[in-house]
Amino acid sequence: VEVANLSADDLKAAETSAAKVDFRNTNSLLAHGEGVLAGIAAASRQLLAGVRLGETGDVGRIAASVIDGVKILRIEDLQSEAKGGTPARSGIIGKIVGFVADAHTAFKGFAENRKKFLDLMDAEQAKARKTKADLSVAVELLDQQAQAIRQSLHGLKVEIAAGQIALDRGHEELETLRQHAVSSGEASDAADVMEFRSSLANFRGKIADMRENLMGSAMLIPIVGQNKKAAETRIMQISNGMLVVIPRLMAVASQAVVQVDIKRAADEAAKLDDAARQITVL
Repeated sequence: VEVANLSADDLKAAETSAAKVDFRNTNSLLAHGEGVLAGIAAASRQLLAGVRLGETGDVGRIAASVIDGVKILRIEDLQSEAKGGTPARSGIIGKIVGFVADAHTAFKGFAENRKKFLDLMDAEQAKARKTKADLSVAVELLDQQAQAIRQSLHGLKVEIAAGQIALDRGHEELETLRQHAVSSGEASDAADVMEFRSSLANFRGKIADMRENLMGSAMLIPIVGQNKKAAETRIMQISNGMLVVIPRLMAVASQAVVQVDIKRAADEAAKLDDAARQITVL
């Protein structure tokens, strides 16, 4: 913080603040810079408690629902049916279940399974949309928070400059007191000089602490940025699940059903051709 490098507006603000510093008034020394430091402290608390990034399981739940959708739609069974085969079953239980499932083919049960699948996807997408909306609000709040921290840091810089200006004035006042004590030879005047010098030392230490706080508090901005990136990444993941992965599953299921339907139509056409040949023979 260099006073000489301050803009005209900042220098004026620093001089106004420095004028409020009274080295004979402890309260004025303690109050210097407390407002901007309180703002930074509030921003730090807000980082921990104020921004919600939603439940971390949302993306995983979308993935699980997609896997469940594959099972509900029986896509592998549909593909096997389209090839003219039967679903592969493993183990005694698998074969027993297979007999029941094969009696009610994947194609015949597709309409019912599709409704179950769509209900599941609608529920998951509704949850995902809510999470995405919450995350979007969180990103806006983080942007506002970063801006508030920047403003507080700027205010702290001005207060540090004000402290430096006040210290320069204080040293001049100290020298005046010292010369007065030397000329008067009074012990009380000498004690006054010592007390004033102690106040200057304490205030100098406070300004040094404010400088360290300025550097440490500046690190809040990268932390806010990391939180924002985390929220943005999850928004992109949820969007990918809603707009890419789930629609691809729907397309694959639709393709499998169409393939079964084409095969069934071909089988029926072959039967019709066979019937036509029999009529010709007759």
